[in-house]
Amino acid sequence: MTLNDRTDGNPYGASEAERDSLYLDEAMHPSLFQQIWHVVWRNRWLAGGIVVVTTILALVVTLLQTPLYTSTASIEISRIGANVSDVESVEADGAVLRYEEFYITQYALLESRSLAERVARSLNLPSDEDYLASMEIAEDDPIVTGSTSEAIARVGEQLSEMVSIEPVTGSSIVNVKVTTPSRDLSARIARAWVDEFIETSLERRFAASSDARQFLLEQLGQLRSQLEASEREFINYASRQGIVSVTGTDGSDRAGGSSETLTGADLSQTNEALARA
Repeated sequence: MTLNDRTDGNPYGASEAERDSLYLDEAMHPSLFQQIWHVVWRNRWLAGGIVVVTTILALVVTLLQTPLYTSTASIEISRIGANVSDVESVEADGAVLRYEEFYITQYALLESRSLAERVARSLNLPSDEDYLASMEIAEDDPIVTGSTSEAIARVGEQLSEMVSIEPVTGSSIVNVKVTTPSRDLSARIARAWVDEFIETSLERRFAASSDARQFLLEQLGQLRSQLEASEREFINYASRQGIVSVTGTDGSDRAGGSSETLTGADLSQTNEALARA
């Protein structure tokens, strides 16, 4: 029998015996997916038990965890501030600084430890009952038993871990997010964080202006001293050279109100004497 004779009437080019052989091979050698499925099916009760136990454990752990609350406060950081006093600032403003440089600086200031300690000090967190209870701070913790500076430093370190800075893409808005176990505490810290940042920025500007004012006053004092010294030298020189202004006997300036030097006065007296003679 030729190959054409065997494939006549079979569009797939294989006889029924050959197809049965292929099916038998597939049954004897299943695919990887089929093998996995058969293993799972044979152990379906064990797999189901594992899924149920894992779900229950996850639910218990979730319920036992302390709930966390996140509060968000937004602040606009403008590169160019409004100049209501019409006085030029001594600091480089946003128009001078590059865009990226300016905002990276502001973000770093928002995340600084000094700002965190300032917030801790303004809210008096080392003595705040809500903060101590929410953070589960023990009575023998250095925050409670230590000095004020040590307590502020430790609370500032904790605040730095609670706060995240998230700039809003395409705008000058920055979100300050605070996450704590207390809803009220998160809101208070978020508001204080923004308020203290604004106050710090204003103080930095005022300090720069005050320093500039003090510098200008010192320069003005030096110039005044130099001017007084120059005037004394001029008066001494005029006295040595006889260039001294005199006034008439009636108290008014001679020669029609114009001042005269000592030599000019001598000449005037000589002319008067000659005229009388």
